[in-house]
Amino acid sequence: LVVCARDQNALQFVIDGEHPRPHVEINTHAPFNVVDGLTIEAWVRLKEYPEGQFPPKWQAIVTKGEAWGLTRYSNTNRIAFRTTVGGATHVLAGTETKKLVSGKWHHVAAVWDGSTKFLYIDGVLDVSEAWDGPPDGNTFHVMIGANEQFPARAYAGDIDDVRVWSTARTAAEIATTMRRRLLGSEDGLLGYWRFESVADGADGVPDASANGHHGILHDIDAGAALADDGVLMGAPSPGEYALRFDGTDDAGANTEQYV
Repeated sequence: LVVCARDQNALQFVIDGEHPRPHVEINTHAPFNVVDGLTIEAWVRLKEYPEGQFPPKWQAIVTKGEAWGLTRYSNTNRIAFRTTVGGATHVLAGTETKKLVSGKWHHVAAVWDGSTKFLYIDGVLDVSEAWDGPPDGNTFHVMIGANEQFPARAYAGDIDDVRVWSTARTAAEIATTMRRRLLGSEDGLLGYWRFESVADGADGVPDASANGHHGILHDIDAGAALADDGVLMGAPSPGEYALRFDGTDDAGANTEQYV
């Protein structure tokens, strides 16, 4: 009996002398200049730093320059939802009680519904604050693990299952789908990067949505890019998969899509 799909890889962001700024650059920018709503979701596993060492400030998880982005809050393990309108940046900072544990997977989600910003940690609302927006439109690319406008804010750690929406996802929608794969055709889904396989080249990081917003690896060697202990995701909901009982202990073959 299988209740989970077999997704389990994640993308590693390792900063060293040969790879000073590992990141994924999405191949287009205009569709991500949102005006009515925004949701950014990702699973993250922060790098563990030795005692007394701190990460660089504002490490980028998913950003579009300073228009919008999910980042670390300064050099802490708290998460921040940054947005800019009229050149003025607003930072919604996660609370100390919801700070992430380094080396452990956490789901983070930022939502803007046209009047309020929300920050969710592991499917639970952490903090919210009024903000009218909309975020400034710009020509910076969406980047995973970096900020094109501020190149020094490179991320170190692992990231899995990134989703960007042009709509404000509800608390129930986030909690229900954070551990499930999407179909890719959901309303408002702009981009969906699962990191189950990556390669060099323009389409090396496939977009699993219907939009074809594929990503390009930078400062990441495709052959050693993936960790095999990413977040195990369930099958899409509702009603796209069925269980098959065939008497064989073969987990990879027991969950089948049907039409």
